[in-house]
Amino acid sequence: MVEQAKVNTPCSAYRTMSSSWGLIDHLLGGSGPMRANSSTYLPRFDKEQIKHYTARVNRSIVYSAYADTAKNIVSKPFSRKMTFQGELPPPLDQIADDVDGQGKTIMQLSREVFTHFVNRGLGHILVDYPVTVDEQGGTPNLKQERDAGYRPRFIAIAPDQLIGWRTEQDAIGKPVLTQIRISETRTEPDGEWGDQPVEYVRVIEPAAWRLYRCVKEEYVVVQEGVNSLGQIPLVTGYANQTGFLMADPPLRELAETNLAHYQSDSDQRNILHMARTVTLFLRGFTQDEADHVALGPNQIIATTNENADAKFIEHAGHAIEAGRKDIEELEMRMVQLGLQPFTQKVGNQTATGQGIDESRANCDIQAWVMALEDLMYNAYALAAEWIGVEMPDDFKPDVFNDFAIWMRAAQDVDQLIKMRQAGEVSRRTFLREVKRRNVLSETVDVEEEVTQIESEGPALAMVGVNDEGEE
Repeated sequence: MVEQAKVNTPCSAYRTMSSSWGLIDHLLGGSGPMRANSSTYLPRFDKEQIKHYTARVNRSIVYSAYADTAKNIVSKPFSRKMTFQGELPPPLDQIADDVDGQGKTIMQLSREVFTHFVNRGLGHILVDYPVTVDEQGGTPNLKQERDAGYRPRFIAIAPDQLIGWRTEQDAIGKPVLTQIRISETRTEPDGEWGDQPVEYVRVIEPAAWRLYRCVKEEYVVVQEGVNSLGQIPLVTGYANQTGFLMADPPLRELAETNLAHYQSDSDQRNILHMARTVTLFLRGFTQDEADHVALGPNQIIATTNENADAKFIEHAGHAIEAGRKDIEELEMRMVQLGLQPFTQKVGNQTATGQGIDESRANCDIQAWVMALEDLMYNAYALAAEWIGVEMPDDFKPDVFNDFAIWMRAAQDVDQLIKMRQAGEVSRRTFLREVKRRNVLSETVDVEEEVTQIESEGPALAMVGVNDEGEE
């Protein structure tokens, strides 16, 4: 442990967040977080009493369009197992089964990063290397590290955690990181039985790193060391890049439309409440008489004024229909926005380029998956550089990305059946294409199926009566 050194900067000074991230997190959390931030999303009306405002907020329920869409998008690339082309040398071949030294698999890490892609527009992986010392307290050599099982680790860094960075331009004007600051929260003991969250900030530079702990609202250096890689081991991928290490959430419009729906639905529930609650109108009553009026059956309204009048005022209800139409239009808009990442982006094509191969046209989610594959490759390349091994030329992460086929599966399968019946595609091609569309289980082996079909002889549908009535 190094000698502690204080940095006179309040811990809160490092907390930053994009304005749209808060809305997205609250939508993902459901009605509770939206109500807790009602002053932002459902502000009080002029002269609205607190009790009425609280009741209005508590009647408001968020429609989970954004949360359901984000969950659906994230699940698609990982509906099939992530694979790799090429064989990695040791110890890189051990990373996939335990990327962070705590049992997380490469597929779990990839899903976590892809979730950041969808909700933030970008994602990061920190390629970390454990701090090691030999028996004499010095730095072990590469052989000693390998014998001890040391290897690089991959850690998903949420965009919220990357609270600051510094850059300089290289010879061709490309920004190069010279410092990053990563926020961490750790749970530490508090007394004999309790626990408490403690904030840390990890500062990484090309030549060194430091770990700061928040102590009494000031950061204190508690650990530091040498960065043996000589560069900052952070790799970043983008789903909707707006600048260096900056991006806009790709589903931002959906989130904002979901907020508009929440507000419109809140207004609708509020006006329905008012429409279902009648208002008693009194004329010619003294204030004392009016104060003693009770609503309900078996009640008597009495007054000494023979010209007094009492009647109920009911809401005409014209705004209710307008509100209903607004909500329906917003819901249809959210459906359209939720499908946009799967929409094919097809340019001019010849007739021979259409048909089944048309389903390979790019869509947004496919581009996001390709960015994820590049990110994973760059993480492995950085790990290989750190430990001094060569990456195989044919290495490539492979994440499922045939989403256009998923969107038109029913239509394609019907067309494939007709093509197979007409003899335009082989049995193997037919089975492969049907399997790609998730009609057959992922465990089905196409070659084994073809062999079994050939060994069974004619299909049952082919054994029957011919046109002459003969079997």
